Amino acid sequence: MRALSLPLRWGFNGVTKLFPLSIKLFISLMLCVAGLAYVTLIASIWSDTGLSISVIAEAYGSMEPIEFIQHSFRYMFWFTGIFVMTAVPFFLTAYPEKLKRAVAVVIPLLIVSDIGSAWLIRYHAFFAWQLSVTGALLAACFLLMFSLIQYDLWS
Repeated sequence: MRALSLPLRWGFNGVTKLFPLSIKLFISLMLCVAGLAYVTLIASIWSDTGLSISVIAEAYGSMEPIEFIQHSFRYMFWFTGIFVMTAVPFFLTAYPEKLKRAVAVVIPLLIVSDIGSAWLIRYHAFFAWQLSVTGALLAACFLLMFSLIQYDLWS
């Protein structure tokens, strides 16, 4: 009876070990594609702002509300796609539930912080720093999940 309760208590930990090679290859390679998409996003931001806080503050500080709406929609859509595609396989790994819960809470908060700080830059330049920090943390979260998933898939 106790063995039956463990999967319900601990979820699907380690399911990736049961995946056939075709699924492992697909997940692994699609995560690489997601990584390339992330690199193109960062390259686009670098091209527009040079990742300079003063340029970021100036660019976002002068945006009109409709530009913010379009910008927010585009980034929310992009972040949702990338992080759902990355988080689903991560949640199927054998890593501790506490780590998975942290990821489940931190990533949406960082996305809201990232997009929200862009809206608030016009009121104070501090939010340009916040935008940069949350963007870097989101990239770090992606890299962490990417690495952990790849390790879990192939170890």
